[in-house]
Amino acid sequence: MNIPDEKATKEFLGKFKPLIHDAGAEVGEAEFRKWIEEYPHKDFYVEQIVKALWEPEHGETKPRFRARLSVFLRAEKERETIAPLSTADLWRKLSHDSEPLDFYNATSKPLPIKIPLGIHDDLGVEVYEKDIIAVAGVSSHGKSAFMLAFADLNMREHDVWYFSSGDMSATRLRARMKSSGVPLDTWQEYLGGKTIEVYEPFDRCVKPDAINLCDFMHEGEKPWLIAEKMKAVKENLTTGIAVIALQKNRNAEYGLGGEKSEIFSNLYITIDSGVARIKKAKSFDETIGSPVGKQYQFKLISGFTFLPDKEGMGGWYDPNDLPPEFNFGK
Repeated sequence: MNIPDEKATKEFLGKFKPLIHDAGAEVGEAEFRKWIEEYPHKDFYVEQIVKALWEPEHGETKPRFRARLSVFLRAEKERETIAPLSTADLWRKLSHDSEPLDFYNATSKPLPIKIPLGIHDDLGVEVYEKDIIAVAGVSSHGKSAFMLAFADLNMREHDVWYFSSGDMSATRLRARMKSSGVPLDTWQEYLGGKTIEVYEPFDRCVKPDAINLCDFMHEGEKPWLIAEKMKAVKENLTTGIAVIALQKNRNAEYGLGGEKSEIFSNLYITIDSGVARIKKAKSFDETIGSPVGKQYQFKLISGFTFLPDKEGMGGWYDPNDLPPEFNFGK
């Protein structure tokens, strides 16, 4: 997804003014269709149009402006020139021309990315461009710790960005970083200016060619939108990846959004009280075998250090391979 900045949007949307302030609906529809055809980006937000073009001095209220704009959007939706995406505010221009996948020039090697709990080494999980890693965890049981551990493992070799949805304040983040044993100056060197508190969908913020840590994705009373939100993030990636934390109810199999939250992920990890599980892994070293279903019992110390629980199995294991007297949270 390629959303232009507000200044560039306003300059282009100037062509839209005759539509907005033209009382003739027929002429307006024609101009709107022309605007959609000429708009240089695939996706656009209705709020961008409102900010750029609503002018109260014309005597039209903002609700009236939005109402007339909605009429045009519905008309174009029926003509299948545009379609709403994850919310009513986000729309996409539709093209009936297919684009070939350039498999010949595509990279064949996984990205040199490290994943906490030894998931990349011990389990042989592979990560590729545009991959989504989902981490669904019970509240206060390790989601943010996993994110910071991911940052620590990769920020020295890769461009890493940490986006917080408001749950992690600067004070709390500093405390977690200081307790990690990694000098605060090191965090500042690699993540300074790249820890962002966001109050808008993550797909508007993620960097297409970076490692994006999204902590955490939620939709309030509309968790069914999470799958579409994850899809929107994936579409905004080019050579980068996103690690998306999801809230999970205790003893639930999936994070909020249910089984659909797994659809657009390439790796899906759940975290309960001291137990991490692999729910999905699309790419892995075939010589090691599939990691799906394996578990890891851990203790969390020093901010985000995951250590094997001495009362557990000492690493990743398949609970189905254990004798009955061992249950370890199976």
